[in-house]
Amino acid sequence: MSIRRRIPWWLRFGLLVGLALVAWQQFDHWTTPEALRRASAQLGGTAAVVDPAEPGVLDVDRVRQVVGDRPILVAVLPEDTAENTYALCVEVVDRHPANLALVYQGTSGPAVCRGTAFPEPTTEGLSARDWLETLIVYARRSSEFRVDLDARDRTPQIEEFVLAFDAAVAKHYADGVERRVATPAPAQWWLVALGSAGLVLGVVAGFAILRLLGGRLASIASARRELRGTRMRQRTRLARLADLVSAEPPRPSASAAERRAEVAADYVRTLGRFESASTAADHREVETMLARMEQAMASETRVDSAGRRRSGGRRRGRRGGRH
Repeated sequence: MSIRRRIPWWLRFGLLVGLALVAWQQFDHWTTPEALRRASAQLGGTAAVVDPAEPGVLDVDRVRQVVGDRPILVAVLPEDTAENTYALCVEVVDRHPANLALVYQGTSGPAVCRGTAFPEPTTEGLSARDWLETLIVYARRSSEFRVDLDARDRTPQIEEFVLAFDAAVAKHYADGVERRVATPAPAQWWLVALGSAGLVLGVVAGFAILRLLGGRLASIASARRELRGTRMRQRTRLARLADLVSAEPPRPSASAAERRAEVAADYVRTLGRFESASTAADHREVETMLARMEQAMASETRVDSAGRRRSGGRRRGRRGGRH
C-alpha cells in the first residue's frame, strides 16, 4: 500500500497548510535585513540602538538617558540598509506597536512613525496621525538651532524630539501615555524551530479536530435519519394493527372476544409507548411490543382459519349423510 493511501487526505492537507505557513513565516524572517532584525531585538530592552557600522551618529548613553521610559525607540542602521527609511521604521513599530520610532540610515533621517497600539489623543477631533505630524514639525523647528547637519552626531535631534514629545503629550493627552516596558527579544533558532513545529502540529491538530467533529456530526445526522425511518415504519405497522384490532373477529365467540380485548389493550399500551419514544432504545422497546402484537394477531388468524376448516368439514359430512 502506498504512503499516499496510508495517510488520510485531511492529514496530508493539514501538513501542507502548516508547512506553507512555516514557509511564509521564514520567508518574512529572512527577507528582513539582518541589521533591522538585530536592532528590533535589542530595542525590546533598550530605548536606543546604534549599528556597529555607524559609530558616532548618536551618543547612545545620552539618548537612553534622555528618552528614559518614554514610548520612544531610536535605531541607527547602516547606510543603504533599504531604499525606504520609513519602511524600516514601520518594521520596527510592527514589532513594538505601542511605541514611536525614529530610524536613521547612517546620518540620513530620521524617519518617524508610530505603532498601531500607540494611543489616540484625548483632544477631540485630533487623531494620533495628526498629532504625530504636528510633533515632527515642532521637533524639526526646535532642532534647527542646535543640530549641525554637517556634523555626524545627531544626539541633539533626539533631545529636541523628546522635549517636543513631552509638550505635545501634556497638551493633547489628559492622562499622559503609557510608559515603555521591556519586551522579550526574539527567540533563538531552536525556539523558532520549535515554534515552527508547533505551528505545523497545531494546524494538523486543528484539521484532526475538525475531521472528528465532522464525523461526529455526520454520525448524529445519520442516527436521526435512521430514527425518523424507524418511526415511519412503526407508525405504518401501528396503523395496520389498528385496522386488524378494530375489525370484527371472523368467528365471534367469548374466547375470541377475550383475545381481541387483550390485543386491544396491548395496542393502546404500544401506541402510548410509541408516542413517548424519543431514543433508539425507546423504539427498540416499541419494536418488541409490535412484534408481540403482530404474533398475537397472526395466532388469532390461524385459530380462526382452523375453525373455519373444521366447520366446513362438518357441514360437508352432514350433506353427504342426507344423500
